[in-house]
Amino acid sequence: MNASLFLLGFLIVICSILDIVGTYTPGWIVGNGNLPVLTWIDVAGILINLPVGCYIGMLIIFGVNTRLIRNQGFTDSNRTPFYVIAGLALIAIALIVTCIIMVAVSLNSYCGRCDYSLGYSAWLCVSSAILSLGIVGLSIHLARKSCLNNFPDFRREAFKTGYTIRAVKYLGLLSFSAFGSLIFTTGPVVSITTDINVIQKKYEGSI
Repeated sequence: MNASLFLLGFLIVICSILDIVGTYTPGWIVGNGNLPVLTWIDVAGILINLPVGCYIGMLIIFGVNTRLIRNQGFTDSNRTPFYVIAGLALIAIALIVTCIIMVAVSLNSYCGRCDYSLGYSAWLCVSSAILSLGIVGLSIHLARKSCLNNFPDFRREAFKTGYTIRAVKYLGLLSFSAFGSLIFTTGPVVSITTDINVIQKKYEGSI
């Protein structure tokens, strides 16, 4: 197997595990004090599910694309999946960073009243976002180098109807992945809310 292709698959699996574990474990907030209900934390609890859908989509697309490559080698049809994987990774990075900022800013706005900070769950998601930069780079590299070098006439062929149909299919898969991830929206909200309730009980018990 191509070394870049193997490394891409490895990164997708690792990032998926980190993000799923980080998203659905109750370790987003740690500290002491009476933490009120914060609207932006609730919003972040919903948005943080979307990267999970992105990673699931990446796993599916990578698996299908790799099977095609093993059967027929790199072809022009393999370029679109690699670009879609890169796009999904960028979306996941943007969403994770946005959610972390929302939670961090909300916590910071109450730092004078109690002592709390981001927990291990948040940092697992951050680690996933950082490693996802490698997914973006490798996906683009494979699309531009491996596929294009094997098919130098791709630029002319790219405008054919078949290419457009493939692009539409993968965009549809992208939309399905994002929509499907909404099924799990209760998880992070419950996790973050549980963190808040535990902090409040500890605070009230110490008074």
